[in-house]
Amino acid sequence: MKSKSKLLLAVVFSLQLSVALGQAPAGFPGVPLESRTIRIQTRVEELFVRHEYVRAHFIYRNELAVVGDKYAQYMAGFMYLTGKGVQKDAVMASAWYRLAAERQAPEFVAARDRLMSTFDSVDVGRSDQEYIGLCLQYSDLVLMLKLARKDLTMLNESSTGSRLSGGSRSIVIINPRLGTVVSSDQYFRRISKRLQSRLDFITDRIEIDKVDANGVADELIALRQQVMQYLKTVDDR
Repeated sequence: MKSKSKLLLAVVFSLQLSVALGQAPAGFPGVPLESRTIRIQTRVEELFVRHEYVRAHFIYRNELAVVGDKYAQYMAGFMYLTGKGVQKDAVMASAWYRLAAERQAPEFVAARDRLMSTFDSVDVGRSDQEYIGLCLQYSDLVLMLKLARKDLTMLNESSTGSRLSGGSRSIVIINPRLGTVVSSDQYFRRISKRLQSRLDFITDRIEIDKVDANGVADELIALRQQVMQYLKTVDDR
């Protein structure tokens, strides 16, 4: 019985890895996959295989979906579809599937389209509303806003020297565990470039004029308002 569970875990985890490889398009300015996230992904798959569905669903929704893990968003929907750990609800499942398909990964798009094709107009309308609600919390645009604000905070800290060794602007310790060291100018340019790519993602997606990373502090609130307004419309069908 134990070997059977291990085999099932291996199959599920292999699916996770194969799907995850295709869930972010090239150049997507999100968060690189970190060891902590991998540990959480492994743990939640183990919980799922052990039929600890309530705990698994909580982790998918509250720890992984919030950082843009599209596989976790798909699994949150799958558990609604099958009634594992939550009350069975195909419409809510469709909303999560639609969110998971946001980056157009073929596996998630196919799952979304199959489920949506079974709905009548009432179900589609409810799915639209649930989907909008999820987008306002977990969409890539919301994620990019959070990451852009984080980048801006890091730039502000670097300008005051709070992350500089000994208060000097000449050296910055980026990763103390690995001993990685770069100059403050390199650090500033790296974060500024990343911030600009995230801002470009937002402005391209909602089709507005580009925002310069150098002046974003004064525009971030207005940009967030534009994003929230955009997300209140259905944009995936």
